[in-house]
Amino acid sequence: MKATSDDRVDLRLPTSLKERLRKIAALSGRSMTDFIVAAAMEKADEVAASIERWELDAEDSQIVMDALLHRRDIPGLRALLAETSEHAGDEKGLINA
Repeated sequence: MKATSDDRVDLRLPTSLKERLRKIAALSGRSMTDFIVAAAMEKADEVAASIERWELDAEDSQIVMDALLHRRDIPGLRALLAETSEHAGDEKGLINA
């Protein structure tokens, strides 16, 4: 991923961390900017996927599938879904950052 934008992000790092990133980026054949952007995007995709995707156990999966297939209301499900979508990521400081 080649950084081509004029937008900038300034980072303050300990000298030892900056040097480590520079060396690892060089060893991987990338500029430090490209290396940091690629790593940040990889982590952002991982965090976004964990917020956007639910993992259910077999019992919960069956309850949800039953509700979808038979169009019946499960008490509290609407409130839980609304609450989950309102607060997804809040504990990690990802909303309104």
